[in-house]
Amino acid sequence: MKKNLLPALLLGLAPLLAAAQAVFPPSPSPEIRGPYVGATAGLANNRNGCNNNIAGGGRTCDSTDRSFSAFAGYQVDRQFSGEVSVRDLGKVTASGGGTTLSVRALAADLSAIGRVEMIDRLFAHGRFGVYGARLESDNTGADSASNWGFTYGLGVQWDFQPSWGARFDWQRYRNVGKDSVYGSSVYDVLSLGIVYRLR
Repeated sequence: MKKNLLPALLLGLAPLLAAAQAVFPPSPSPEIRGPYVGATAGLANNRNGCNNNIAGGGRTCDSTDRSFSAFAGYQVDRQFSGEVSVRDLGKVTASGGGTTLSVRALAADLSAIGRVEMIDRLFAHGRFGVYGARLESDNTGADSASNWGFTYGLGVQWDFQPSWGARFDWQRYRNVGKDSVYGSSVYDVLSLGIVYRLR
């Protein structure tokens, strides 16, 4: 008889639990919508190294430099946003023989971002967009050059407060300097950033 009490008790409680859940439903996930701004700092690497304008002559090449960006965007819902950013891709520098030659790259891009919530307030995201880049050098005699291309990347973001978030990103810029005297290069950027939601 005692063996049958537990199943009967559980069956009797089931309707009560369902009714309690209907009266006191779990709190919905907070809405994430609206404009935001932020900034990042990290490292940019030119995967193609030093181009012909600065290479040669026994110079050594440093194709990695610090990178900084500022961005603004609009969060449509918890999954999708649009973002515009301006980024300093740093310098590629060749040194040797008593001389140092460098080329600096700057980029502005417009991206669509989609993200998935892995656990509470921690999101994985991917981006795809277009960029416009400008390359210039103040010590090679070459004129500045501009071009546009595609950019994409992956990252994670932790919304640790309703208005604040922290993000880690990898982003690639393809064909920077295409059809110019600087040649076509691929830039990879690793960065840490902070996000502030304008509520």
